[in-house]
Amino acid sequence: MADVPTDVPATSVEKPRSPALGLLNELSTGTYVSYSRALKELLSNAWDASAHNVQIKISPELTEISILDDGTGMSEEDIRERFLRLGGSSSKKGGTRDGRRLIGHKGIGALSVIPICREVRVLTTKAGSTERFEAVLDITRVIEKARQQEDLDDHYVYTLNKWTNEPKDTHYTYISLRNLSQDIREFLSRKGVTAEEYIGSVSELSGVEQLRWELAILSPVAYLKQGPFAEDIEPVRSIKRELDKAHFKVSINNEPLFKPIVLPSSDIKYTKKYKRGLDYEIYPIEHSDAELEFKGYIFSQATAIMPSDLRGGLIRLNNVAIGSFDLNWMKYQTAVGPRLGLTTGEIYVYRGLDDALLIDRDRFRETDANYKRFRDIVHQKVKESFGGATTRSRQRSAIDKESQAKTFHERVEVKVSQYLSRAQRAKPVSLELEDLGNKPPFILDKRQGKVILNSGH
Repeated sequence: MADVPTDVPATSVEKPRSPALGLLNELSTGTYVSYSRALKELLSNAWDASAHNVQIKISPELTEISILDDGTGMSEEDIRERFLRLGGSSSKKGGTRDGRRLIGHKGIGALSVIPICREVRVLTTKAGSTERFEAVLDITRVIEKARQQEDLDDHYVYTLNKWTNEPKDTHYTYISLRNLSQDIREFLSRKGVTAEEYIGSVSELSGVEQLRWELAILSPVAYLKQGPFAEDIEPVRSIKRELDKAHFKVSINNEPLFKPIVLPSSDIKYTKKYKRGLDYEIYPIEHSDAELEFKGYIFSQATAIMPSDLRGGLIRLNNVAIGSFDLNWMKYQTAVGPRLGLTTGEIYVYRGLDDALLIDRDRFRETDANYKRFRDIVHQKVKESFGGATTRSRQRSAIDKESQAKTFHERVEVKVSQYLSRAQRAKPVSLELEDLGNKPPFILDKRQGKVILNSGH
């Protein structure tokens, strides 16, 4: 990013389209989106702007979060009609840019960060332009007027500074979220473990680590080298190839983000002992017709998925997560059965659910015809994985019983050998099972070299 010019900019007060009062009040309470989902919207904008590098910085004092990307930047119209307008976007449904699937054709843009800060500053210049813009939105003032039920057409405004001496070969967007709310400052200052340690839930992480973990799950970054699992299978192979080809790199305080999914996810110490087909199974999903296109996987294992935040299914629309992992798999069953805790999965949707996506980009309209058909198809695969889990459980039980029987046989042989002569020990000892009524647990027949076990015991 070039140094800010020292000359005085042209300054004006501009008005984007005002958001609804109810939505603005809901946003201001912090109940509409989480901290990570607020930042996810800014990462989605960077993705759609063809950025390859996004640097997120959290100030040591926890008073500011900044996001710098090397994307194509924004013009004055882009700021007004996309970034600061509710539901605005330049992305077209089903469109692509520079080989990437565009994430969204609607969203809440800068309003997504209302729960975490009280001022938004955007400094940007568009590729090929000599103009640089700085837009400043005073969130505190807007929220105050909204709570007073005043007409936002008069108060939802921002200050725009403009310079005209920017080099044409520069392009970027720098967003500064200032005066962070007390809630997020407390969250970021929370102590905890790091993501490299074994955890049962991401709530055990420190605040910054949890933010990093959640952003890595939500955004279209690549997987860890060993994730989501060791097997190289379609359609996961093509999903990973598309993400790698995008070269979308995000870092928080210089630490790069990768999707932190490594399966099977029992206690890490024992993961390598797990065998596919016995301890876990992968169920690929791939569907394409005139209305719907999606692919992904369901992963079912013998023990509980850890951390628990990975349990259930996650839907990704054009590579970005919608909501979080849904334990009930879109209401597959009303009661949370034990098998749901043993199952995880991701489904990448590329066509058919754009119209079902709600304005918060966090949920789908369940009455949408394509969504209902999508849900039915996924439920069939979930059912298949549950049936496979039952089969694998029976196989493991049979193996365990066989192992226990072998161990028991070996122990009895050792015990019986204590009562045999040296000549008799050289002969194999046979075991027989018979109902001997009230007789002792076993009878030793030294002549025939066999032990009769009393089934009554």
